[in-house]
Amino acid sequence: MDIFFSAVGILQGDIEQTQDNKLGIKIGDKSYPLFPTPRYRKSWDTLKGEISHLGVVSKKLLVYPKCIYFSDHKKPYRISFNIVCHHTEESGKGIFTSFNPCEFQLFGLWKFISPYPTPVISVFKNYSDERYAKFKDLEPQLKAKYARGLHLPLLWKDALVPPFRFDPQDKQQKKEIYFVGLKAKFNSQLDAFEFDSLLVPPTLEHPRHFRYKMNQEKKNSTKGKKGKSKDKSKASEENTSKQENSPKQENNNPKIEKSITTDDTKISVRGACRASSIPFDNSHLDMPVSGKLEVTIKINEFPDDVQTLENGWKSFQVECDTQVVTVTVKPKMFKKLEHARDNYPMWVAAIAGKIGEEQPNGFILDSPSIQAFERKPKEPKQPKQSEAVAAQ
Repeated sequence: MDIFFSAVGILQGDIEQTQDNKLGIKIGDKSYPLFPTPRYRKSWDTLKGEISHLGVVSKKLLVYPKCIYFSDHKKPYRISFNIVCHHTEESGKGIFTSFNPCEFQLFGLWKFISPYPTPVISVFKNYSDERYAKFKDLEPQLKAKYARGLHLPLLWKDALVPPFRFDPQDKQQKKEIYFVGLKAKFNSQLDAFEFDSLLVPPTLEHPRHFRYKMNQEKKNSTKGKKGKSKDKSKASEENTSKQENSPKQENNNPKIEKSITTDDTKISVRGACRASSIPFDNSHLDMPVSGKLEVTIKINEFPDDVQTLENGWKSFQVECDTQVVTVTVKPKMFKKLEHARDNYPMWVAAIAGKIGEEQPNGFILDSPSIQAFERKPKEPKQPKQSEAVAAQ
């Protein structure tokens, strides 16, 4: 039997339109946000039009689960759902008949993610040649977003296999992560999925899928420099042997190096002083010049999950390499992003601010400002006249 990553299920409940013009479904005593799935936008538009005319409606939905973890680990994760379609006579086949409301099919990796105590099923995007053809041409930030995993909290009492837990202290730890396929029930009181039955036996073999790290591009770019570095190392060995045999000279080109280190980020500042007739004086290094540190983040996609706070303020998160940046702005400032989304086919926004309060996975952007611009596609280069003549 072929195995693949999957997370899909059935929900049934009252669907209503919220104050910020979004949809939510009531399960038990709680209401969960609903979002469209880009591939099935027509189903979303049909359902939203029906609710705008009739108000609250009760529907049976086929959905993809979604779970968002915040940089502040004291805040609980948030579960929402993306609509695939709603139950009709034509669509009432397949999973609609084999699964009951709140039942989900979960195929993924069984493990822990730090620092949360509840293990998860990690679901990744399945590999295909067609998807890879699109993936390889993406920018690094979009590659990271495309390959980002979905981590769904799962309660599995007396599990057949243990969830993998990474131990940074154990350098000889075997990375044995089981791939499991099971049926689970969504428990709205616990905001988690509960194991119901096994669909396929656990295995250490994983389906082909997309994984990407932001520093992967840097590693690939340094591979081509290794050959040159070997030649340089030989030359440096010859130079050092000559220097040992020659009288020592004063270093008129001293280097300045200083580093600022946080939990996850190291910023190195390096420089060199050119040789001059004036002796180098390092007494002033203890009195650094004052400066202003600002951060500029560029995005070209509208944020998926935007929270509406008191007085209409908007809050969202941006993932930058390994840092998660929390941005909170006034409604007037946020409208710049909405204007770009609604009026420009391609756009880019620059979010600038200061590094504020540190969070476990990043920081809060202090005093943020937003500027959005239309992004025009580059025109293809015209062949030179000599090339055109050669082609003829």
